[in-house]
Parts: sequence; C-alpha cells; structure tokens
Amino acid sequence: MAHPTPLLSQLENADAQFMSFGGDIAIVAVHESVEVEYGSVRKTAAIMDCPHRELIELRGKDRTDFLHRLLTHDIKQMQVGEVRRQFLLTATGRIMADLWVKQETDRTLIEADLPGTASPTMATELDKMLFGEEVRITDKTQS
Repeated sequence: MAHPTPLLSQLENADAQFMSFGGDIAIVAVHESVEVEYGSVRKTAAIMDCPHRELIELRGKDRTDFLHRLLTHDIKQMQVGEVRRQFLLTATGRIMADLWVKQETDRTLIEADLPGTASPTMATELDKMLFGEEVRITDKTQS
C-alpha cells in the first residue's frame, strides 16, 4: 500500500501532474516542463517523492541470522554503516522485493521498493516469516 509522504500536499498545492505507478500509487509525472526539470537536476539537485517505498526497522539479537536466510547477499559480513542492495526471496527463491539494507550497531534498516499493489506491508510480510527468532520488526515509513 502506498504511503502519503510529507511532500504530497506541497506537490498538490503546486499543481503537479500525477501518473499511476501501479495499484493505488501515484507519482509526479511533471511539475513544470520536462526541459525545466531536467535542467534543474543537471545544474543543482532534485528531490523525488517515493510513496512506493517503505522503511522497516529490525531490532533484536537474531535479526542478522533471520535476514541472512531471506536475502540474496551475505548480510552477516556487512559492517556497521554499510549499505547493500538486496532482494527478499520467497521460500522457493522467487524475488518478493527490491531492498536497500543498512546495518547499524543495534538495528538493521530496510528500504523496500513495494510492488504496485503491495498489501500487506513489507513489515507484515517479514513478521509472517518469523518462527522463533528474537526480532522486532517496526514499520518506520510514517515516522
């Protein structure tokens, strides 16, 4: 499910044009003209509203072992502060989601790219995969 971001009301007030990104997710298609936006990005910087991304926090002593069994890359070798792109896999090895994983001292952060009709949330999906591990999963998207 898409999450309204803090930028949404500002973009609506600025008469941005939106387009469907799948399911109930809408992203900005054009704010001004494509040429003006491209020039701005090339000369300065840009902020992109990403309502289709979700931020998940994992805490607990088993979080690394738990994620190691679900992700495509070796998370056990990640250093504190390191970020890696990973895929979350099903039990049969199919890709469920595209992720960025950041290892911190006392927690692991996951930024997930949700499919267009993602429901339930990534946090809920991960929670279903817990068996007996000591892991707390929190959806931080709206924080």
